[in-house]
Amino acid sequence: MTAKKGKQINRLLSSLLILVFALLITCSCAYANEANPTIKLTASDGDERIANMGFDMFRIAEIDMLGNIQPLPPFEDFNVNENLINGTMDDLAKSVSEYCESNELTPDTSLVTNRNGTASGSLEKNRYYLVVGRDLKTENAVYSSLPFIVSVPHYDSETQQTVFDVSAFPKISKTEIVAPTPTPEPTPTPTPSVPPSPGPTPTPPTPPDDKLPQTGVLWWPIPVFLILGVSLISVGLLKSGIKIKTIAIFMSVFLGLILLAAAVLLTAYNMLDDMRAARVSREEGSAIMAAILSDTSANKDVGEGDEEYKYMPIKTIDGVDYVAMLYIPKLELELPVRSETTYPGLDKSPCLYSGSAYMNDLVICAHNYSQHFGRIKNLWKDDDVMICDMDGNMFYYKVSHVEILSPYSVEAVKNSEYDLTLTTCTIGGARRVVVRCFAADEGT
Repeated sequence: MTAKKGKQINRLLSSLLILVFALLITCSCAYANEANPTIKLTASDGDERIANMGFDMFRIAEIDMLGNIQPLPPFEDFNVNENLINGTMDDLAKSVSEYCESNELTPDTSLVTNRNGTASGSLEKNRYYLVVGRDLKTENAVYSSLPFIVSVPHYDSETQQTVFDVSAFPKISKTEIVAPTPTPEPTPTPTPSVPPSPGPTPTPPTPPDDKLPQTGVLWWPIPVFLILGVSLISVGLLKSGIKIKTIAIFMSVFLGLILLAAAVLLTAYNMLDDMRAARVSREEGSAIMAAILSDTSANKDVGEGDEEYKYMPIKTIDGVDYVAMLYIPKLELELPVRSETTYPGLDKSPCLYSGSAYMNDLVICAHNYSQHFGRIKNLWKDDDVMICDMDGNMFYYKVSHVEILSPYSVEAVKNSEYDLTLTTCTIGGARRVVVRCFAADEGT
């Protein structure tokens, strides 16, 4: 009997290990994109941390397979290799920065510091980056940063190791703003006020709070459950050969099985929820396109910035308000866009977060479902994005770049120089993936 039970336990353990390995492979694929090198910028002036300060990064050189430094276009005319070898990186950073500014080059990546004065983003391996700070003007001062160059990887003299992740502390200068002395004005004679006539005042949709919406699917507990579950089962089976009370062995294995089951169920739930969201978006998109095509007043000739379209036109279908259809050909996405951001709405389709296509400040957010915004981090510069509003008017955009921001970067997302911004959560939900786009002509 003992030998028979031992064989049954071995079969059970083998089956569990196969299941665990399969789930670990699934999770590792989901997290594969997080393995790239990262940069963390800290903007400070003494003990003062500086929030909302922007930094632009340009790829200026690469390290080839032989270890040689090769300049990247359009920086071939700069003697990057000699400057880097001779240690004159500050002079190189200044001259390349002036070249980028005079030619109005678009950065490869842009970051904005959060309220703690830090900003983080992803980098590519074997690259040299120019980092240029944008001047930040506040009520009391103007903050400026000197341009500098970082390399991936780089040699850490303290640990004497090659390091891929970059921690940078830009040199910040602060210029105080002296406020003019106000001239006293005579006190006006009070006049009786007339109460305004009552009546409803239309207001635009507002986001749910002052933090970018939480749009992440719950993936992070799965590897935690797997590791704890396997550990408890392994401890329980190892203790079975020692003289320990049977109840302790049973509880260890039982809890491990519960954790493994939780990991399996959560994985299955996330996959089913992803498929549900894709199905709902397809159904809503079909209804929206039918409504647009059947509207005889569609395709209005609207001028950019018209007051009538300061907020995008809304059409109600089956009790839900929509403002547009979003098309991303590279990802084969055709998605409806709801008129306001609510968490129940985000469970079904992307939502208008702020702005308008007519005012060139449109921001759309969505969950990181695979058939919503889960794959927008794979977009590249000059990829196409299109918007069709509820009047049938088409808007065309080109991707500028993809960046990773803090969830508190509300102002950086809403008030930017970009005509269209798409945002969602990273896989872990701690940060936000932000795609920046500029307006383009049809067919360009």
